[in-house]
Amino acid sequence: KGKPASKPAAPAAPAAAPQHAHGIDISSHQAGLNVGALWADFVIVKATEDDDYVNPYMVSQANATLGASKRLGFYHFARPGDAAAQARMFVATVGSFRSKATLWLDWEDNAVPQGPGWAKAFLDTVKQLTGSTPGIYMNDSALNGYDWTAVAAQYPLWYADPENYNTVYMGYIDPAVPSVPYWGQPAVHQYSQYGQLPGYNGNLDFDRLRDRAAWDRMINGQAPAPAPAPQSGSLVVDGEYGPATVS
Repeated sequence: KGKPASKPAAPAAPAAAPQHAHGIDISSHQAGLNVGALWADFVIVKATEDDDYVNPYMVSQANATLGASKRLGFYHFARPGDAAAQARMFVATVGSFRSKATLWLDWEDNAVPQGPGWAKAFLDTVKQLTGSTPGIYMNDSALNGYDWTAVAAQYPLWYADPENYNTVYMGYIDPAVPSVPYWGQPAVHQYSQYGQLPGYNGNLDFDRLRDRAAWDRMINGQAPAPAPAPQSGSLVVDGEYGPATVS
């Protein structure tokens, strides 16, 4: 994931709402990270890229996540090529971890022009091989540049929100849940690539999960139902006391 210049640090934020889970996504760039020492409800670990790269720290990062009783996810960074072949490599690399983790397709960079058909072929293959329901990660440009109707009908979204993406946050915040095309609301909301947590000197991607049960159902092959998109000037009743309710 690219790293544009950061904005000045945001002021200290109030404590995050307890009903939401907060986590990070990591790769070999965070090789020195002590996962167990950080506050994170969940960690999504890079497993593979293209059809020939495996994160050499994947197993240690995954074991550290599970050992610290955190929820675990894995992602595959797509590249142009054979969708089914990349999906098979991803599933094989994750191995026995897949019974304990959510699985995600990282859809960015030069993979995007391949279109939603390629992404769906990858996700369909992962689902067929594992019985789990994978999800897809993308940013605003990829989301708005294509018709994602068929993908959104089956697979959850992990959304990279551009709103405050380059803002530095000293600890998690609980931003408003974005409304996006096709999905209504994302399952996972990545809101900053410049997160800072005690115990680690580098930048971290900050992610917010609204529904732990929906995450767990993905592992069992049950996709969470898409949330309805809020209408202008109204507040969707979601049973949660969050920032929108406070506002």
